[in-house]
Amino acid sequence: MSIAQRLKGGGMSVIVQMSEKAQALREQGRPIINLCIGEPDFNTPESVAVAAQEAITRHDTHYPPTAGTDTLRDAVCQKLLRDNDVLATSSEVLIANGAKQLLFNAFFATLNSDDEVIIPAPYWSSYLDIVRVCSGISRIVHCGSSAGFKLTPEQLQDAITPNTRWVLLNSPSNSTGAVYTEQQWQALAKVLSQHPNVWIMTDDIYEHLVYDQDYCSFLQAAPALASRTLMINGVSKAYAMTGWRVGYAYGPQTLIKAMTSVQNYSTSGVCTIAQAAAVAALHSGRTILHERRDILKQRRDRLVDRINTIDGLHCQTPDGAFYLWVHCGELFNTHTPDGSLIHNDVALCHYLLDCAAVAMVPGSAFGENQYIRISFACAWDELEKACYRIDQACQALHTDEAVTR
Repeated sequence: MSIAQRLKGGGMSVIVQMSEKAQALREQGRPIINLCIGEPDFNTPESVAVAAQEAITRHDTHYPPTAGTDTLRDAVCQKLLRDNDVLATSSEVLIANGAKQLLFNAFFATLNSDDEVIIPAPYWSSYLDIVRVCSGISRIVHCGSSAGFKLTPEQLQDAITPNTRWVLLNSPSNSTGAVYTEQQWQALAKVLSQHPNVWIMTDDIYEHLVYDQDYCSFLQAAPALASRTLMINGVSKAYAMTGWRVGYAYGPQTLIKAMTSVQNYSTSGVCTIAQAAAVAALHSGRTILHERRDILKQRRDRLVDRINTIDGLHCQTPDGAFYLWVHCGELFNTHTPDGSLIHNDVALCHYLLDCAAVAMVPGSAFGENQYIRISFACAWDELEKACYRIDQACQALHTDEAVTR
């Protein structure tokens, strides 16, 4: 049996690889601090857990509709109106097993061979794999620190070709934490208004984790483009529900119908218990969201200050999400105490895991090899300990090949 061509060139994400290595070392007794996975260290809110238990008690355990229960799709519509000024109907909403499945559904439903998807870098590592498996071509646009790691209108205009089918925009960004303002969205929308065949997909999964400004979605800034915009979101990050696997999408009915067909061919509907929990989350109010956001903001501020004291590492303060995007290029071409060369971001991350027992993700997983990504979605005591270990390990690096004894 041969494996299909569309799966060649892919594999497990670097994030998962680093996390699995960290877990293997931990099982060997190493005191590993894992700063790889983008998962909040909070628990699912109690009211959400109770709603799931009640769904079980009332035997809400049968096959669900492929597109999602009416109750959850209605809750999503209420959320979109309340938070994003979007007036949606349930026929424009699809519930799936997390935001990743919605990305897959959309690209599988719309991409043909040679169709292009514009993806600003740094990007979430799974975007490229999903596009490739769906027969598309990722057109990467590198967005530097001078632009706040955000796509500019000039870059967008230059990237559009006759084969462009989608532009994929993520705000707040995984991995940089960059957040687009209303004015920046409108500048991109002005370009897109000149290209009616290009659709817009927004990954809004970190919507409720914005620290120093008000969040504005693309559609709030550019409602005139609603007829070709797909919004993707979910309950994983905001409500600490990563294991419940519930995402939702809002878009034109024809697209949602096609995406629902794709889902019908694979997983069908989402677990009814998880959907009941998601309804409770979306109706739970903003108090717990703000409390947890404030905790993450405190961690962010302290971690930025601490990382910037470490020789060879420096970072900007992210506006959203729960990651630091740390420049590490000054440590390249140094040597470890045993004489090994740190030649790139991957080598540095393996060194810090092996020698400092701290797991992080190399920036090349996100399209930029001068950086590492550090998650601050864990307790400050762990972050403080990790920073001390990283600092000591960086101090042990040297510029010659002599082995330190």
